[in-house]
Amino acid sequence: MPGGSGISESKGFDSCQDPTASQMQAFWNGTPYWWLGTYIGGVLMLCSQPNLSASWLNTVNGQGWGFEFIWVGPQPPCTGYRVRFSNDPTTAYNQGKQEAANAWNMLTGTLGVTNGALDTALVYDLESAPSSCQTATNKFISGWDYQLHLTPAQKAGV
Repeated sequence: MPGGSGISESKGFDSCQDPTASQMQAFWNGTPYWWLGTYIGGVLMLCSQPNLSASWLNTVNGQGWGFEFIWVGPQPPCTGYRVRFSNDPTTAYNQGKQEAANAWNMLTGTLGVTNGALDTALVYDLESAPSSCQTATNKFISGWDYQLHLTPAQKAGV
């Protein structure tokens, strides 16, 4: 599947578990939606993805669908999530970089998105948190953003 889906103002949706290719084809016919937010991994991804594979992505992309790839990793340190990034700004920054590298490796390796995922949006699923950990959260996302803008650059989203 080619990378470079870029930025779009078309309608889309996400689903905890990706539908089958035949369900996606049936939904495509007559729908106003053009893209699917698909969860590709991360330590806090709750749903299994039995349909998600390079083959599924190629088939569904061939139907006309675009994608927004979503990564669900550690959450802010002052939340109740079972996995959280550090409250230390430097450590949080480095953890953000590592999460971005993990997401990129999943996208380009396991899932086979070509062109090094050049210009492809990778979105971090970050839940809200109290302002008491805003500095660490900002640093974590800065690390995510920095890593994804290294060559080959992707679009970093939150």
